[in-house]
Amino acid sequence: MSRIPPSLQLAAFASGIPLKKGGSGRKYFRVKLDDGTSAVLCHYDDTRPENALQADISAFLKKLGFPIPGIFAWDKEARAILFEDAGEVDLWALREAPWPLRRDAYRVALQALHHLHTQGCALWQSMGDARPCLMPGFDDALYFWEREYFIKNAVQGYLKITLDKKNVEALEIELQALAGRLLALPRQLVHRDCQSQNILFKDNSAFFIDFQGMREGTGLYDLASLLYDPYVEFSDAQRDELLLYYQTLGMPEGMTDMVFKQAFRDAAAQRLMQALGAYGFLGNTKGRKDFLVHIRPALKRLCAVTQANPSLPHLHELAKTCLGAHAMLAPSPEAAPASPINKGWGIPARANQYQHIFVDLFDTTIFRHIHPFEVIKIWADKIRHYFKIKCDNESLYKIRMDAIPQSPYGPLSYTYQEWMQALFIRLKNSNLLSENIPFEKFLNVALDLEEIIERNAQFANSEIVEQLKIMKNGGKKIYVVSDFYLPQSSVERFIKNLNLTNLFDKVFVSCEFGLTKASALLYPAILEKLNLAGREVFMIGDNYHSDCVNSKKHGLGCFHVRNKYNSIPRKIFARFFAPDVSRKNFLRACAEYERVAHRGEFHFGEYVLAYYFFTDRLFSQLKQRGIRNVLFLSREGFLLKKFYEIYQESFVPVDERIRAHYLRISRQAAAILRYKPLGEEIFFTVGDISIRNFLVGCGFSAEKIQTLDDALDVDFSLTIKKFKSSKELKILLENAFFRNTYEKSIAANKEAFLRYYQSLAIPQKEEVAIVDIGWTGRMQDAVHEITGQKTVGFYLGLMKPSSLGEGCHKEGLLFSTIPCRSPFYDILCVNRQLYEQLLMAPHGSVTSYSLDASGSFVINEDYREEERTAYKGTVEPVQAYMLELFQHLCDDVRVKLTHWGARDWLYPSLAGIMIRSGLWVNAPRRLFLEAISRGFVANFGNIDVGIRYNFPGDLSRGKWFSFLSAPGKLMKYGVKICTLRSGLVRTLLLVFFVIPYFIFLRIYCARWKGRGSDVLFFTDR
Repeated sequence: MSRIPPSLQLAAFASGIPLKKGGSGRKYFRVKLDDGTSAVLCHYDDTRPENALQADISAFLKKLGFPIPGIFAWDKEARAILFEDAGEVDLWALREAPWPLRRDAYRVALQALHHLHTQGCALWQSMGDARPCLMPGFDDALYFWEREYFIKNAVQGYLKITLDKKNVEALEIELQALAGRLLALPRQLVHRDCQSQNILFKDNSAFFIDFQGMREGTGLYDLASLLYDPYVEFSDAQRDELLLYYQTLGMPEGMTDMVFKQAFRDAAAQRLMQALGAYGFLGNTKGRKDFLVHIRPALKRLCAVTQANPSLPHLHELAKTCLGAHAMLAPSPEAAPASPINKGWGIPARANQYQHIFVDLFDTTIFRHIHPFEVIKIWADKIRHYFKIKCDNESLYKIRMDAIPQSPYGPLSYTYQEWMQALFIRLKNSNLLSENIPFEKFLNVALDLEEIIERNAQFANSEIVEQLKIMKNGGKKIYVVSDFYLPQSSVERFIKNLNLTNLFDKVFVSCEFGLTKASALLYPAILEKLNLAGREVFMIGDNYHSDCVNSKKHGLGCFHVRNKYNSIPRKIFARFFAPDVSRKNFLRACAEYERVAHRGEFHFGEYVLAYYFFTDRLFSQLKQRGIRNVLFLSREGFLLKKFYEIYQESFVPVDERIRAHYLRISRQAAAILRYKPLGEEIFFTVGDISIRNFLVGCGFSAEKIQTLDDALDVDFSLTIKKFKSSKELKILLENAFFRNTYEKSIAANKEAFLRYYQSLAIPQKEEVAIVDIGWTGRMQDAVHEITGQKTVGFYLGLMKPSSLGEGCHKEGLLFSTIPCRSPFYDILCVNRQLYEQLLMAPHGSVTSYSLDASGSFVINEDYREEERTAYKGTVEPVQAYMLELFQHLCDDVRVKLTHWGARDWLYPSLAGIMIRSGLWVNAPRRLFLEAISRGFVANFGNIDVGIRYNFPGDLSRGKWFSFLSAPGKLMKYGVKICTLRSGLVRTLLLVFFVIPYFIFLRIYCARWKGRGSDVLFFTDR
């Protein structure tokens, strides 16, 4: 075989569009050879040994007469193979085709498969030393590995099912017997991964791919792979028909029909266990969430197979348990939306008479999760915040709609630039937009935002796309013809985002021509451009008048795609009630994520919703203030920064992103930075504290503390009341060693911190944002005071800000007492410690800053074993889970595209989540709280480890009935009761306090439902 030209390999990589999601270290690219022939280039790595066997096995299968794509060239050193192009239509693509067509395609595949099973092994063995190397055949070890793969990755790994020892032993005995029965069957060559996506169908011929895992075993394993394929639905009658067809081709000598079917059911059970193990491993361990959607159909098939197999009772019970456990899980966010096309409305056969196909884009080839009018409303809210436009969201939406340019050729014949120019002039003339903003910037930002919103709202119509692919592979030319106001380049990016670029030969958009389908004038313009006559073209679209009536006027054939998305009632409802639909979607999405997190093994994962809304509001505030650098303060800022980076990657163009830094600081380090020389410092922030902890807070090392302890006749461990006015402090101040060490310590700390801060390269003249969890903002005060930098602090919550003033602005984005108590303040701030604990960082707390011998800054930290244990064993898995949920929230169009304009929905939703999270604490959650509280170290002031959840004693002082006027005030008591250890007192309190209180809250919420967050019925206003 010839070598593959390096230029061809580079060209494949440059295209950047793989034919399929590479599995097992293989990637495929469609390329053009010099003579115009289409080929497929496979690049493989050495992660799995079978990848290197593919070329040799290909030569053997060609000799056998087994249908596979031919090989043009193989470069062993470059790990590349150039295959014949067998097209893109596989058996999976035909899954919705009429049964006669599907049946014929599967029969062709079964004929080839039967030939491999009956003739392959004899030919392979006859070749002696010249035979190709195969993977080790099926034996006890491989069957054991497959069932362990299933138990580990699907049962235990993904479904979190714990098997007791007795059931494990019985199941193992049963599955050993299953393996024994399969090993007793005649040895044949087995494809090993014979599922619908690995069998291409072209020119009424089947072509098998991904055969590099071929080995000796029973051919029934392949047959089960194909007929019990989790990717494809078969009725029992259809599966029996195909199984009977395979039998008519010939069964092994001496095997009866009953024995054959029993063996087939055994093979199906084994294969489904292997497939479920793979889905669990790829989806749960490797992060390929698209595989998780196949677990439920695979489990249903395993239940059916084992129910019909009396020799597998324990596996049947396990399959039913797994199916029940899966029902408790949330649907995979990667699952494709259900197609809105009504069944039976596929492209008709008469379209095959035409060589050229015109197809509409929106509501035909591509759908949106939301109505187009809502896209513009979301755009209005985003651009209003970006440019600080002085009007509300609804007003800006109306201004834009009123600014639509008038055209004699009807709507959508104008360009996007013309529309934005008209809007820009209206905003300028009304003094709603700053005079300093040029039109070019306004246009570019407007277009970028519109593309992002559109792109994230879109998904492909799989039914139409699959049919178009079949037509494309049949040699037809397919063109997009759309009435749309965004430019052709934007539409092409939408198509590329959905991996449909290779499907279309060209894109035509009405605004580029100044003509529309609605006016019937776009068709002749495109026909003239393509030098085509109307009778040569077939039009497919969802708008009956524009796509059918008007296309017929010019001689085109046509087909009207009917779907629920373009029904008249839906359009009317969405046009006038889109905001209500958005609110419903938003609240439903919040409820779903809360339910998923609350039921999961990662306790309090629902707090990710609070962090998500905080991150969204944070970015909005940063853009409004024009901030270019943001500092996330340790240690809670470690995870907040990760959330922020995920958010920016999901929403923000690269050139518009705000630089995020992580500043290592703590309350203790901030206090040292703010200390003045002894003649000026009065230690007003120091309360009740021991001398040892006071010296630690001043940056003294353990050696220097010991030196002082040896020199002074005082108890360094005793907590001293009102330390700042105590005699012990006077003794310290009179000690020369203390004075000298103190002055050097604070000076070195400040110098080292300034060098550290300067390394972040933040322009001194800019305002910099400080982001932290809260609650007073003292660390921001230190940064502002030491660096002189103008700062603005954004906190998850603010309670009693330490200082407010010029150059040190502070805001609580979820709850705050500034300028007054925010909506639902008492609810949202009730579990402040839990907000902190869930944001633990994988490092210690900063104790001080110093300079090394070379003059470089050093950040000193204290990482206690209690913190390390709590993080690694308890918090880290929850954080990983929250990061995954956060990404899903960014990808979820219901949340991503609606909450920007829904501030009045946010507070009631979040308050409800915190109420349920705080008042329904079961035993596992209580144990979780105890575990993380043991890792909570109060490292400022008196060093203390652990959080005490004690029942408050002030309920007896007349506060039992204060909830009548402000029910949120008693929320903290209910939360503390729920975290008490089990016992009679807790039970009585739950029955007589928490449950009635929760019921009252629900009634009180219903009383004010729909009045918005301005009604602060959970606050003490």
